[in-house]
Amino acid sequence: MPFLPNLKKLVRNYPDEINVAIKNMVDEYCDRKVTIFAVKKLIKKHIDPLSPKLNISSTFTNKTTWQSIEETGKFIARQYANDKDFGGLEYYIGETLRHIAKSYPRKATNKYKLDKYETSGFCYLCWRHSVSNRKFCLQHDPVDEPTRYRSGKRLLNLFHEEMATVHYEDAKVNANKSFPFVHLDKRTTPDNVKNWIIKYRPFTWEKFNKSCFITTNKSFFKDLLICLDTPFDKEYATTSNRNKLYDKIINDPSQLSGMLFRCEAWLRADKINKSNWGGSRINSGRKNNYR
Repeated sequence: MPFLPNLKKLVRNYPDEINVAIKNMVDEYCDRKVTIFAVKKLIKKHIDPLSPKLNISSTFTNKTTWQSIEETGKFIARQYANDKDFGGLEYYIGETLRHIAKSYPRKATNKYKLDKYETSGFCYLCWRHSVSNRKFCLQHDPVDEPTRYRSGKRLLNLFHEEMATVHYEDAKVNANKSFPFVHLDKRTTPDNVKNWIIKYRPFTWEKFNKSCFITTNKSFFKDLLICLDTPFDKEYATTSNRNKLYDKIINDPSQLSGMLFRCEAWLRADKINKSNWGGSRINSGRKNNYR
């Protein structure tokens, strides 16, 4: 059997380079059986040239499996999760590897469904970073924090809706192009960053301005990152992995954009949710004092 037809659909909103590569891969094997050997050849031919620095095919061996290709994709997507708003292909290449691994012939009941809101590197239920291949941050861990996990699950649909809204609003005013971290030069100052957040991430500013933004130039990015993330890791290995992630982000502060985007959407969703509590419910007959 050839690739399942949903492979093209999974990447249709990805950069054109990805779409062309997948189309060529699918066309090349439209009437041929897809095997792990064939996929390794196709990745080397069509995916590797998109980002030579990744050199994905060099990781392949005779022991490479569908699962190991998927894990490679997850790793790449996690490393470049915050770069996707700035024209970087690497995040999308990582996600594409995941889709390829999930799109090899299988029973129809097991077809892969893409959850576009599951972003590698971030907690599924909020804006905080998840590390050590976890899906949730410590504040939403279903084992250690079951109450917060359930609350996060209840807020999930609103969170998704607000992410779509913030993305739409950003696109209307080209917010990402004016993000001070795009070009790391004299424009990337704490004041410029504050002004951008005040203008485009007002809910984030309202919640964190006192604790995150009163700092020196030297420690500004690190303090902002730690303030937004509030990890409280309990294991040394997790702390070590998080520190490595922090070092990478501090050296490339543009990666903070993804966290600020998700934080703004979550805070907006949380306010909408709380506005419908008890006497604040629509048509409850009581005055809404939530601010």
